[in-house]
Amino acid sequence: MTFIKLLNDCVRARKFKPKGGQVQDEKPRHELKQLFVLQNKTVYTSEKSEDQASREAKSAIVVYKNKHKLSSDQQIFKVLGLYHCLRDYLNERGMVEHEWQPKFDTDKFQITAWHFLYTTKSRDAFRIPLADWQFVNHILGSKALTTKVGLTHMMKNLIWQHDRDISETFPQSFDLSDLDSEETINFREDAKFNQVIALLK
Repeated sequence: MTFIKLLNDCVRARKFKPKGGQVQDEKPRHELKQLFVLQNKTVYTSEKSEDQASREAKSAIVVYKNKHKLSSDQQIFKVLGLYHCLRDYLNERGMVEHEWQPKFDTDKFQITAWHFLYTTKSRDAFRIPLADWQFVNHILGSKALTTKVGLTHMMKNLIWQHDRDISETFPQSFDLSDLDSEETINFREDAKFNQVIALLK
C-alpha cells in the first residue's frame, strides 16, 4: 500500500496549541467558516469599524455607479496587474472593472468602490478598511499562496491569527527540505499513524 493510498484512506485529526498552550476544542464542521473565503474584516492601518467601512464603501459604489450610469445591482471589480484572462472572465460574468489607473509609479490603490479586488500585493488589499462583503484574493498575514512550501507554512501559521485548525480545510502537508527537522519527524510519525489506521480498517 502506498503512502498516498494511506492518506486517501484516513485523514488524521490534528489539533494545534495556541499561544496560551491549551489545545483548542474541536468545533463541528458546520460552525467553521471556510478558511479560504476571500473576504477579510481586518485591516493593517485603519481603526475604522466594520460598519463605518461598509457605509463608506457602499457610498463610494453608489457615487461611482451614478457617475458611470450603471445599474444598482452591478458588481464592480478591480484587477491590479496584467491579468487579461481574469478580466475577460469577470466581464463575461457581467461584472464591470473600476477605471482607476495609477498616474505615477508612486500612486497607491486606495479606492473603496468595488466588490472584488485581485492584486499580487497584499498591502494593496489591506491598505484600506474593508467591508465584510468585499472580497480580496489574500488572507491577512499570508505571504505565499502560489508555492507549495509557502502555502504549507502559511496555512499552519494561520492558527495564530484566525483561530482555525487547518486539518478542517487543508490536506496534510509537510516541508521535507530538511531531513532532520521537526517537520520531517512529524511526517514519519504521521505516516506510521495512518498506516496503522488503514490496516485496522
